[in-house]
Amino acid sequence: MAISARMGRAANCIGIIVDKRVDGFSGRITHRFQKDPVLFTDLPELFCRIIEVLDGLNYPARKINKRQFKGCKVPAKKIKLKQGMKPSIPVKDLLGGEEGFVVMVVGRDNSTMQGIVYDSALDKDFKFNGDVELYRILYEN
Repeated sequence: MAISARMGRAANCIGIIVDKRVDGFSGRITHRFQKDPVLFTDLPELFCRIIEVLDGLNYPARKINKRQFKGCKVPAKKIKLKQGMKPSIPVKDLLGGEEGFVVMVVGRDNSTMQGIVYDSALDKDFKFNGDVELYRILYEN
């Protein structure tokens, strides 16, 4: 199946490589505007990093004020993108050849995220309509 053409063109795709699922949830995230992965050590921090990228892109736009996740160990920093900046990493390379997930958030309604997750291990897309569904997809697959 591979990554869909829609995801291949989108700037708002985020790669998630989960290194640990037992006794915690940790790993690395990548996005198209930064070559080095960003580490996360728990679920709230993962969502903080995703929100940082989306806020830096200002896409998709938030429908309400900023949501705060309790327990973030590192304060969220806005990613500074210059006008006209183009993605440097193709979506297919976000995972660096490892198994993981590519998340494309298409909406941020009702203080939560909606979108599509591509699981490279299963070569399958999943839709999610909230943070809990996204976590369930990442944890169970």
